[in-house]
Amino acid sequence: MKVLSPSKINFGLWILFKRKNGFHEIRSFIIPIDLFDEINIEYSELTRIKSSKGPKGDENIVFDVLKIMSEETGTFISADIYINKKIPIGGGLGGGSSNAASVIKAINQIYELNLGIEVILKIAEKIGADVPFFIFSKPAIVKGKGNEIREIDIKLPFHFLIHYPNFSIDTRWAYNAISRLIKNEDYKKKEEKFEKIIELLKEGKYNEALHNIENDFEKVVFKEFPDYKELSEFYKTKGALKTFLTGTGSCLVAVFENKVNININKGEIFWCKQL
Repeated sequence: MKVLSPSKINFGLWILFKRKNGFHEIRSFIIPIDLFDEINIEYSELTRIKSSKGPKGDENIVFDVLKIMSEETGTFISADIYINKKIPIGGGLGGGSSNAASVIKAINQIYELNLGIEVILKIAEKIGADVPFFIFSKPAIVKGKGNEIREIDIKLPFHFLIHYPNFSIDTRWAYNAISRLIKNEDYKKKEEKFEKIIELLKEGKYNEALHNIENDFEKVVFKEFPDYKELSEFYKTKGALKTFLTGTGSCLVAVFENKVNININKGEIFWCKQL
């Protein structure tokens, strides 16, 4: 079975506070985009997991999928899986989480498990915070630690240029850094701003919503990596309406009304649209 595993961007990301259980309370509007990994999944009595880039074998997140699905269903599940990576690793585009969600759905079909959506989401949440989003891959308001998902019927008209600077940002470092920064911030104001943007989106005021979005991680990532400021300014000179990090980075998103010719010296760029 061959499946396409999409990526995502965070159209704004606010970190409200750190919970007692160690997770952070977040607010975000996430959209799936048409930058895909290609996954080939076949039934096999032995598990083999290969990837064109990144972790292989039991170090790959999809190994956890097979393990947890075996535990949840009481059925030993193995598969021969090959992932052709197109989504940059460690860029904040959710490639690993998307791979996990795609494999959950594919295994459900291959093994004819007939799992309901509640069980599928339970498995997805055990694997990672972004995995439930990719079970649906629909535009969604995301709250909690990333597990509270509410679909919203919105189609953004923009072209998104994704700039991967050829390095990743450690998610744990980013969350530790933001935790120290937000201790004395008024999270209620962030909540109000987030709700305002959602209302603007619902009203179709996409440009105004775009103007107001923020990613809290820019406060720590841009300080640690000052080249982002120059990169943002470069894209604005090319006509970008807005630039922002997606997730904890490292990918920078530049938003355009139409595609333009861009030549860069560092990193990779991908033109994408909302699915």
